[in-house]
Amino acid sequence: MAGRREEITISTDSITAGYPFEAEPPTTPTERVVVDIWCEILKLRTVDISDNFFDLGGHSRLLPRMRDRLREALGADLRLIAFFEHPTVRTLARHIDGDSRADKQDIGDRHSGLSRLELQRQARHGLITDSSESGASS
Repeated sequence: MAGRREEITISTDSITAGYPFEAEPPTTPTERVVVDIWCEILKLRTVDISDNFFDLGGHSRLLPRMRDRLREALGADLRLIAFFEHPTVRTLARHIDGDSRADKQDIGDRHSGLSRLELQRQARHGLITDSSESGASS
C-alpha cells in the first residue's frame, strides 16, 4: 500500500497533474486560459487541447458567454464564427495569439466545426429533417 501511495504522489506532482495521461495538456499561457474557460463553461474537470468544443457538449448558445470570458481574461475580441472555424483549444489559442498555423493546422477540425454551423442553419430554417441530417453525415 505504501508503494501505491508513493505512485499517486509522483503522478500528481508531474507536469500533467490534473490531466488524464492520455490528455494533452496546454503548452502555452493562452491554451491554459482557454482550457480553464472551457472546463468552467462545460462543467468538465479536464479538456485536451485537441478536443473539439462541440464534441464535448458545447453548443452555439454557450458561445457568447465563452467569447465574453475570453475577452475578460485575454482581451481577445472574437467573432462568434471564430469558434466554429477554430473549435479546438489548440486552434483557438493559436488564432487568439495571431499564429498563422491556426488556419493551416487541424484543417479537419475547422471543416467539422463549419459543417456543424451549416447544419444548424439548415435546421433553423427547416431545410433538414432527422432523415436528411443522418444522410448528410454519411
